[in-house]
Amino acid sequence: MKQHIEELLKTVCLQCMHQGLLQRRELPDFSVIAPRSKEHGDLATNIAMLLAKTEKKPPRDIAQILVSQLEGRSDQVEKLEIAGAGFINFFLKHEAWHEVLHQIAEQGDRFGASEEGRNRKVMVEFVSANPTGPLHIGHGRGAALGDALARVLSFAGYEVVREYYINDVGNQMQNLGRSLYLRYLQILGHEVAFPDGLYQGTYLIDIARDLLHECGSTIAQMPEHDAIVLCTQHAAKVILDGIKQDLELFGVYFDNWFSERTLFDNNSVQKLLEHFRAAGLAYEAEGALWFRTSQFGDEKDRVMVKEDGTTTYFASDIAYHQHKFERGFSQIIDIWGADHHGYVPRLAAALRAMGQPDSALQVILVQMV
Repeated sequence: MKQHIEELLKTVCLQCMHQGLLQRRELPDFSVIAPRSKEHGDLATNIAMLLAKTEKKPPRDIAQILVSQLEGRSDQVEKLEIAGAGFINFFLKHEAWHEVLHQIAEQGDRFGASEEGRNRKVMVEFVSANPTGPLHIGHGRGAALGDALARVLSFAGYEVVREYYINDVGNQMQNLGRSLYLRYLQILGHEVAFPDGLYQGTYLIDIARDLLHECGSTIAQMPEHDAIVLCTQHAAKVILDGIKQDLELFGVYFDNWFSERTLFDNNSVQKLLEHFRAAGLAYEAEGALWFRTSQFGDEKDRVMVKEDGTTTYFASDIAYHQHKFERGFSQIIDIWGADHHGYVPRLAAALRAMGQPDSALQVILVQMV
């Protein structure tokens, strides 16, 4: 109905301009809103006040011109009224709402949907908890927000992909594998120390018991390195399966589960580092490889490859976001915990360095209350 009144006003204004009743030749950016009080009708517009300056007439005089032309134009309008400084109030017939009811019945769950985002691909990446332990309430908050946002964007016509980024590379995974390995040995009766820096959760004891039931004592007979690799893979799979089950129970689903490891398997990270070197965006200092993020809005340059030759999370994260754009997404939305607020400028700087507009990435921070 609001759109009907907007179109009605546009038609009448253009006719008034053509007839010489209005001098202006362009429509103002007027609004049609629902008044706060029902005494002022169902809808109201400020168009007369916006025309007053160019017409050099009081807004109420302009409103009178428009009302005289609006009378009888729509079988949906019961009466028109000029109020205040020059508002035009529309009182609609009861029958005007009946068509909307028919539309609701016909369109069902699609009523109110739009095509605002047609032909635009948007990725919403959310939750993305490390597969080193169960989800907690903070992850649940991010899951609810990400899922709701993805649904709204889909309803608005965007082509939305929900993605979960699996951080399955780095020290946290090695610590996970070692933690499970030591718990496994403890259950077998071995006297082993359990360092404070490893994962202390009792969930690993449960996983270790299941692993012992499945494999017996064979893992204890393997070389330690091989045993830890096996334990890492096993723990990550069990934990990730549990995460998926929890999210499914919560009613949250993902279109894609993207493994960080694939960025190394297909050399995406290495190619990115080589590109930065060739473009003069990276330099070596103090035995490490640095990215010139300070030239693109970050407070300082950032390390991509450490002294020991291992890449930082930042390096793989840049490669990951570059991969998102290569998949054709025009808008990327990341939902992170508030503890990552300091990470936003450096990632934005990296994408800026790669030629992406600032509007291409939006980071939403979730704060526990």
